[in-house]
Amino acid sequence: MAEANAQVYNAQFFENEGSHNFKSAEVIVPLVLELVHPKNMIDVGCGVGPWVKVFQNHGVDSYGIDGDYVNKSQLLIDEKNFLPWNLESRFDLNKKFDLAITLEV
Repeated sequence: MAEANAQVYNAQFFENEGSHNFKSAEVIVPLVLELVHPKNMIDVGCGVGPWVKVFQNHGVDSYGIDGDYVNKSQLLIDEKNFLPWNLESRFDLNKKFDLAITLEV
């Protein structure tokens, strides 16, 4: 499965994903913040992190998780806020989050 993901989720995919989803996140995140007021959040299946980045831009302590096939050089967020993980496996970050999002996973 990881090899198939690496073929589908290639550099071009993440380049497009980052720019398109960043624009969407810039519109949606302020609306979410009005409703939820999270201090921290996690995006499961974050890709290169456009949603994480926009939440960070609004002062929310934010993290992203996605497969190890994500090219870290394309991340829009600091690598310390990204966890490469097989999303078919359980994970436990030993931390609670006020908000969890997942898009297209």
